[in-house]
This record gives sequence, structure tokens and C-alpha cells, in this order.
Amino acid sequence: TILRPSTPTKLKIHAIVHHLALHNAPVDVKEVCESVEFVLRTRKRLWGAAVQQQRKKQQQQQRKGETNNDSVDEEPAPTATPIQLFDVCCGHGLTGMLFACCYGGDGDKSLQVRLVDRQEPPAHATLRNLLQQVCPWIAGNDRIMYCQADIQSLTSLTELTNTMASSGAEPTTPSNNDDHPRIVISTHACGSLTDRVLVLAVGAR
Repeated sequence: TILRPSTPTKLKIHAIVHHLALHNAPVDVKEVCESVEFVLRTRKRLWGAAVQQQRKKQQQQQRKGETNNDSVDEEPAPTATPIQLFDVCCGHGLTGMLFACCYGGDGDKSLQVRLVDRQEPPAHATLRNLLQQVCPWIAGNDRIMYCQADIQSLTSLTELTNTMASSGAEPTTPSNNDDHPRIVISTHACGSLTDRVLVLAVGAR
């Protein structure tokens, strides 16, 4: 089944889980249940807060443009800065990819998902391919990117995106990375990693 971006979220999740089971996806049932439950319980609150921040930034850009506009020509309206979602200690990255499936669509770059962990597991590519078969709009690095990094040595998420932008991997420029409204999630962090994720999340505010 190939879905549309306008398909209701719960129907998307149902179709995705059915597709993963049908193709014997290389992921534990426990992880699928955890990721699905997390997305269904938090998506509206997290996404709503990020959208509010996005609109606030857009209004600030518009007011700044009106203040600096001395010409009679009408300036184009500022475009909304994409929301960045960081799934830290992501493992296979299923939770972050489910968010990408739930939000955005063809030609809609409103959400960029960055999956962060020390090493990308071989099963990630298989999972991503299965999800793309159901939700084709998540294809491309502008939508989902796996970032291999040790969060214990990472000072901030801005450092991560700047490093990626400098290397050409990140589609945004380093100077614009702080403009993104950000969501930071982690369903697999435990022990000291939980504290580290909280530090990165607070620093991304």
C-alpha cells in the first residue's frame, strides 16, 4: 500500500506496521511497539510547540524585512524555516523515521529528521527502504539523514549540523543552523546517556 501525505496518522502507522510485519523487517517487535507508542503519545505536543516556534521566527523575519525595506518594490514573504527533529541514541532510527512519515509530504520540506548514534546499524537502510515503499515522501537526505557521532563528546547539536554542513552532507548552511526550531527525542538512551541527551536538548532551545 502506497499512502498519501494527507492520510490520517493512525492509518499511516497501521499501514507501516503491517508492511514491516509482511516483509519480516529486521527490527524487534518491542522496538516497533515502543516507537509507535512514543509517536502516538507525543506527536501533537512536540510538533505543536515546534510549529509555534517556527511561526514566531517567521513573524520576526517578516518584521525585520519590513523595517529594513526602503524600496518601493514588494519583498517576497519569508519562507518558514524547516523544523529539525533529532532522534538521539536512535539505534535503527525507527522513531525519528515514523515522525517523518507522519509530517510533511511531496515538496514539503517542513521537517528534517536527523538520526544520531555512534554507528549506523546495517538494518537501518532496510527499514528506511521499507518505510519509503509506504511513505515515498520521506526519500532523500533533505528529509532523513543518519549522523554518526558520539554524543558523549558532542558539545551541542549545532556543532553536529555545522560539521555536516561544512562537509557538504547537511543541506543547510552553518550560519543558518541556529534558525531551525528543534525537537529532540530519545527512546533508547539509558543511564548516563539520558543525562547527556537532556544537556543537548536544553542547549538546543
